[in-house]
Amino acid sequence: MGYEGGRFPTVLHCTVLGEVGYWPLTAVEFYGAVPHVKIPIPAPGRPLRRLILLLLCGAGSGGMVDYSVRLEDPEGQLLGEHTQFTYRVVPEELVVTIILRDPTLNSPATIRLILLVDGEPHYETKLEVYDGGTEDFA
Repeated sequence: MGYEGGRFPTVLHCTVLGEVGYWPLTAVEFYGAVPHVKIPIPAPGRPLRRLILLLLCGAGSGGMVDYSVRLEDPEGQLLGEHTQFTYRVVPEELVVTIILRDPTLNSPATIRLILLVDGEPHYETKLEVYDGGTEDFA
């Protein structure tokens, strides 16, 4: 769900990746592009270290904004967040990369991803977390 207006540009596409494992044996996995994102529950010994969001955005109107990102379970409990960050919006299309460190994804659920700009919801979508089999971690 996108929100029009404001200085921060409209989010056109959101791609989700994850970094799993322990250094130096980490791997980047592609989980999908909204609305087709499926994230397997991390396997023992292969934790999800970072959830990486690539937001392809339209042109903004320029200026400085504060933004943050939250991951919430269906009851609204926090699963991970990227705390407030000040960003200079440029008046051209851009890609914003956001990294959520050590998100808590322990059970199958449809979770909410919320981008807040200046404390107000700007973009929101749902991501599917599922109980993956061993083939997801080969």
